[in-house]
Formats: sequence, structure tokens, C-alpha cells
Amino acid sequence: MTTINELKKNLKVGDKLKLVYRQHCEDKINSMTEEEKIREIVAFRSKDLQLRRFGSDKPSTLDIPQRSNLCVMEGNTLSIYLEGERDLTPEEKAIMDNEPKDEKQDNIDMITDGSTMFWRRKYYYKEHNADYLFVGEKQRGMRRNCNNNKIWDERVRGELSLKYEVVLA
Repeated sequence: MTTINELKKNLKVGDKLKLVYRQHCEDKINSMTEEEKIREIVAFRSKDLQLRRFGSDKPSTLDIPQRSNLCVMEGNTLSIYLEGERDLTPEEKAIMDNEPKDEKQDNIDMITDGSTMFWRRKYYYKEHNADYLFVGEKQRGMRRNCNNNKIWDERVRGELSLKYEVVLA
């Protein structure tokens, strides 16, 4: 687990990082020359690193996740993970099971392009301090995946997104 401050202790401006892995881009990385894989650290900011690619004057941004479990510096390897998915807790299931339901008002909303039930449900989740269970809302690093009714949670480490190696001079 690594925070931006710990990265600043281990890395400095001018250090070079070699791109080793990028999610869904293995073929592209394999076709790159070694020089194209190198990124130079130009600056540290409060939530990200500024990197410059080989042959480019324009820096790019490498966002560092706010949750330290999603960023790991082990030896000379920097790994950044996506937020993970978890099942609903019993408390979250109970909140969702008890959301306001009014079939008659739902039908009126559909016919009149109204939004009464939308706002009623939104207020319900806010009342229960569970805004993240309402579709599209993010709260405390969590948001609901309405495709499979699970929770994207920054406290859970997901798939590897990026991997860099520090190039030693």
C-alpha cells in the first residue's frame, strides 16, 4: 500500500518509469520500442504524477488512487489497481429492499414524464446515508453497479490497471 507521500520518498523528479503492463493493451505494449515505454517524472502534485513520454514535450497525468491499497510500490515496481467489486452487505440489501415503491405513481411518472418516484427514492437513500446505492451516485469511495447489483468499492483491490518499473540509471 502506497500513498502519494510515500511515492515522493521513493521517487524523485527526473526518475524514469518503464511501462510494463496496461490493462487491455498487452499487444500495443509488446509492439512498442523500449524508448516508447519510458516515462520521465516531471512533477509530483497532490493527487497525481506528471509524466513525459519519450519524444514529447507535453506531460501526461498519472492519477494516484486516494486509497493506498490501490497503489503498491514493491521494490522497483509501481502497480496501480482498479477499485474492486463486492457483494451487498445485509444492511445494504435491507435498505434496497425497503426503498419506496408506488406502482400507481410509477405509472403516472411514465405517462407524464414526471419524476416524483425518482426524487422520493433519491431522498430515501440520502436519509439512510446510502447515496451510493442510488444509481449513478458515489459516496465514501463506493458506488452501485446496477448491471449485477454489486458495489464498486475503493477499499477492495480489483484488477491490475497499470504496472511500471523504475529504470535504474
